[in-house]
Amino acid sequence: MTTDAQGRVDYMNAAAERLTGWSAAEARGRPVEEVFRIAHEETHQPVESPVERVLREGVVVGLANHTVLLTRDGREIPISDSGAPIRDASGQVYGVVLIFRDQTAERNWQRHREAERQLLEEHAAAMPLEIWFTRLCLAYEKLHPGALCSALRVDRGRLHTIAAPSLPAEYCRAIEGVQIGPCVGSCGTAAYRNEIVIVEDIASSPLWAGYQELAARNQLAACWSFPIRDSKGHVLGTFAVYYPTPRGPTPEECQTLERWAHLASLVLEHHRTLADLQQSQARLAAAQARARLGSWELDLR
Repeated sequence: MTTDAQGRVDYMNAAAERLTGWSAAEARGRPVEEVFRIAHEETHQPVESPVERVLREGVVVGLANHTVLLTRDGREIPISDSGAPIRDASGQVYGVVLIFRDQTAERNWQRHREAERQLLEEHAAAMPLEIWFTRLCLAYEKLHPGALCSALRVDRGRLHTIAAPSLPAEYCRAIEGVQIGPCVGSCGTAAYRNEIVIVEDIASSPLWAGYQELAARNQLAACWSFPIRDSKGHVLGTFAVYYPTPRGPTPEECQTLERWAHLASLVLEHHRTLADLQQSQARLAAAQARARLGSWELDLR
C-alpha cells in the first residue's frame, strides 16, 4: 500500500485488498487510518499508524509486537508491518510505502509452543494427574475456540474420565466405565483399534450407533479421538475433541492433536510408573513385616 504526503491511500495491491477487505478503487483517496486500522492484540486499544510517524519523522518505522489489523468486516488479523518514506529527487518526502503481512500462522505456532512449555513445566512441578489433564483440555480449548476436550484412561478394557472440564456432566456420566470395542463411539473405537478415529458427523456414523441420541441431546456433533500410548505402543487412554457442529480436522489440527496426545502419553505413563513403584515398595514393606525382616544402610565413613 502507498499513500500521498497527506496520508491518503494512493495504491493497494491484491494482498492488501485481501487483508483489509477494501478494494483499491474504494480505498483510493481515503485517509489511511480508515482503511488500515490497527490495534493492540491484547488491549484492543488503537495503535498509531506507521504512516503518521513516517510522514512526521521521515524515517523507516516498524510495528510493535502484538499488533492486529482490524478488517473492514470486523475480523482481527495479526500482522507485521513497516513503513518507509517515498522521496523525490530532491529528498523531499511525498508519500509512504506500507508493507504488511499476515502473521496468523506464526502467532498460532507461538501460542501452541508456549502452552506446551507451560504444560511440561506443570508436570515437572508434580501437578496432580487430574489437574494436569484438566489444564491440557482447557489449554487446547483456548487455542481452538468451539472445541470441547476429554482425556480418558483405559483400565481393564474400560474407559474412565480423567478430565473433561467443558463436556456436559450427563454425557460424562453416561460414558463412564464403557467397554471399549470396534463400534463404541470415537474414543472406545480408538482405544480398541489403537488408532486415530475421526468422526466428522456423529449423527450419521455407524461407530456411534447406540450413542447418537445421547450425543445429540448434549449438542455434540463431531468427535476426533487420538490414542494415548505408552513407550511400547500400548494404549493407555484417549485424548478427544468434540464440536457442536459437524466438521473434520485441518491438517494443522491433526498435527497438534497427535503432538498433544504424545505429551499426554509422557505424563500418563510417568504417573503409572510411579504408581507401580509405590505398589512394589508397599508389597516389599508388607513382606518384610510378615517375615520380621528389616533393611539397613551401612555408612563406612
